[in-house]
Order: sequence, then structure tokens, then C-alpha cells
Amino acid sequence: MRKCFLVLLLILSAIMIVSVSAFAVDEMAVETDLLKDMLANIAAKTSGIEENNTFAYGDCIYSIMDSRGSLHIIYMNTYDEKGCCKTRYGVIDADSEKVLIPFRYDRIEFTSSGNFLVRWGQRPPIPRACYSFSGYYSAVLNKNNEEIPLKALPENAFVRRLYDDGLAILYQLSEEGFAKWGIIDIEADKLLLPAIADMPDALYAEYFDLVDLAEIRTAVSRWSLTQYDPKDSYRYRPDDGKFGVVSRYGQIIIPPAYDQMRFINLHEQPLLEDCELEVQINSETKTICVKDFITPSPWAAAFTKDAASAGIVPANLMRNYTGPVTRMELADMTVNLIEAVSGKRIDDFIADKGVETPADPFARSTENILRCRALGIVIGAGGDSFEPSGFITRAEMAVVIDKIGDVLGVDKSFGGTEYTLPFDDLFTSSMSWCAEFIRWPARAGIIAGIGNRRFDPDSALTAEQAITLLFRTLQALN
Repeated sequence: MRKCFLVLLLILSAIMIVSVSAFAVDEMAVETDLLKDMLANIAAKTSGIEENNTFAYGDCIYSIMDSRGSLHIIYMNTYDEKGCCKTRYGVIDADSEKVLIPFRYDRIEFTSSGNFLVRWGQRPPIPRACYSFSGYYSAVLNKNNEEIPLKALPENAFVRRLYDDGLAILYQLSEEGFAKWGIIDIEADKLLLPAIADMPDALYAEYFDLVDLAEIRTAVSRWSLTQYDPKDSYRYRPDDGKFGVVSRYGQIIIPPAYDQMRFINLHEQPLLEDCELEVQINSETKTICVKDFITPSPWAAAFTKDAASAGIVPANLMRNYTGPVTRMELADMTVNLIEAVSGKRIDDFIADKGVETPADPFARSTENILRCRALGIVIGAGGDSFEPSGFITRAEMAVVIDKIGDVLGVDKSFGGTEYTLPFDDLFTSSMSWCAEFIRWPARAGIIAGIGNRRFDPDSALTAEQAITLLFRTLQALN
């Protein structure tokens, strides 16, 4: 009896392994002649590539979905002997004339750093009435078809929507079996917004767009199965929960506290801070404005207002000013400061310096990060990473200010008079590297200590502190 049980167990295990393996490696083969046809159409730059990118070869139809250099993402479908359509994505390299990423994925996209986000999964049996994302997977692959681990991606989650700046929507299965969404920076491998927002159904998730301000609903406890369309089966709809607003960078602008919420004036395309919302709480309806939630601290109000008037603060920094400033935000503000002082566009300023904007030395860089890099201002976080969503310390901020002074030709001699830094915590073995960079910003009155002869170099800088320091830099330079 025991032997029979063991045999049965082995058979079941084998079946499971075979089925899982078959799914994991379920790819469409690309015969040599088909690959030649793809390469010929790419090389010929025919009207098909310029219009709909779609070509036919035998029983196969394929489309060139996206291209970067010699790399081309191909969407291919074919029919088996039973007439069933099979579709897969893959990547071919026109230079090596080889399949780079096998045709085994449901979707492939280029990441901003030139890698590939791939997605695949077992389709739910009733897609529009099944709201579990179990069985869906995503991964980032490099050009050698090797996985780049996303350590920030939560367990039981996958990346669904990818945007040009490296931000992406992730979906995670809740304990109740419903999907929740959050925001991740896949290039910096940083979770910006945990999966706290409830998702009414899987289909809606596919069309969700990450805008500058996004409405979220949390704490849903009651769901109704409603008929969406006679041909579309049923969908679950939330009956309760609390509404709030987040930015595309994961900052909670308006905490989820309202029973109902809708944007009023988005059709007028207002500035982010001027967006108005009609909300309901405890049966009371009222109008609120985003600017009421992103007001800086009283001590920083005048500085942030003046800095915005001077053009230093970019529009995408409308946020919780008391939160940490990121490296990407600092790069944007640094470029704006240089343009304000020099009176030149940043690219003209760089050209006048006789330097060129370098190729991307980091895992991902925005244009302003590369411009700062060209001027020697913004440095990376170490290795091949800039960590655009990473935070800035007070010591790093002082270095940036000091280098801005160098780029703009500031005389830092103060007539040759002596000056000793009044901060004891800068002369430890671990902090001595930054003392020289802090000398000019401190002596010019741009940056100060926190009291008791302490500079506190390792503490994270908030957005309003960074704005204040850059505005003081502008005043000193003028």
C-alpha cells in the first residue's frame, strides 16, 4: 500500500514538474528562414516598418513592436494544426542575426537603461471575472538573457505597466485574493509606493495610467459582483473604502480619508497645486485643493515661494515638502539654478564650457542628471548606480553647492582671510572627506550647522531644505 502511495506521489510530482516546465519554457521556435525574413524586413526599412510594422511569412504573422539600435522586440503569432492561435514576444539582434530573448513571453518592453521587462503568466479561466493575479510573473533581463533581480519587488507581486522614466505600476495579491497596486522604480530597484491601493478588477489594472496625480482607494472591505456588459461577464466593484491622492513618484499627497472623491477642474489643465477635488466624508460634501496639502513648513514658506518664482523648483516637485529630496529632483533644480544665474539654456552653457554630455555612466539617468554629470556637479551613489530615487545627505548637498560655485566661476578666496569650520563632527575619520567642500557654502552663509558645533552631515535632506539652500546659493551668486 505504501509503495503504491509513493508511486502515485511520484507520478503526480512528475506531472506537476512537466506541466510547470512546459509552461516555463513554452516558446515559439524561430526557424532560420523566418529569422532571415525578419532581418530582411528590418534592413529594408520597408513601408511595413514605418506604418504598422506587421509582416506575414507562411503561417506566421509578426510585428516589430519597438527598436533600439540593432535590438528589435518582435510580437509573433501563428496557428497550430487545430487552428488555435499562439502568440509570444521575443527579441532579435540584427547585428549578430540571432534571437536574443526567446519567444516565450506575453509581453516585452525596453527599460530606460536598455534592458528588458518581460511578463508572462497562466491566463485565468474567466479573465473578466477573476481578479486574482496569481500565476502572473515579471522579470528584468539584460542583453545576455540573464535576470536582474528586483529586490524591492514585494512577494507575490509583478510589474505590469512601465513608463519611460523607469517608474512602473506593480500589482500584488492581497490576503483576500484581490489585487492591490503600488509604484516601483525598476531602475533604482526602489519601492516608491507599497501596494496599498485596492484594484477593483484585473481588466482595469491593464488600462491604469500613472499620471502626475492619481486617485487611490484603500481599506476596501465590501465588494459587489456586478454585470459590466452582457458580453463581458461580471466584475467586482468596491462598495466602500477611503479615497486619497498620490503623485507618480509615490508620495501620498492627500491621505486616504474620504468616502468619495472626484477631480473637478482637470479639464482646465491647471497646475498641480491648483487641482481641485470634490470630496465626501461622513455625508458632508466639500471642495478641497491640492495646494492645501503641499504647503511647506512656516519657516520655509518664503524660500520655496521665492525659489519657485526664480524658476528653480520644477513642476514635478509639487509634493510633501517635508519629505526627503531625491537625487533626480536635485539634478532638475540644479539645472534650473545654473540657467537662472547664467542666463543661458543649459545645453548652450555646457557647450560654452567646451565639454560634452557623456554617455550614461549610471544604470539610469535623466537628461538633467547627465548634464550635471558633464559639468562635474552631480555624482553617483557608487558603482554604476545614480539611485535617482535615493535621498541626499547634508554633506552631499554641500558638495553639490560647492561644485555649482566652481562651474559658475565663484571666487572662494574671501581675500585670503583665514576661516576655520565651526563643526566638530566634520573632522572624524569617516567625514573628513567632505570638510573642504563645506567650507565655501558655510562661509558664504548658504549652509549652517544644527547647533552645538554640529553639522550633522549624514542626515537626509528634505525637499524644502534643498530648495532653501539652492535659493540661498542663488542669492550668494547674484
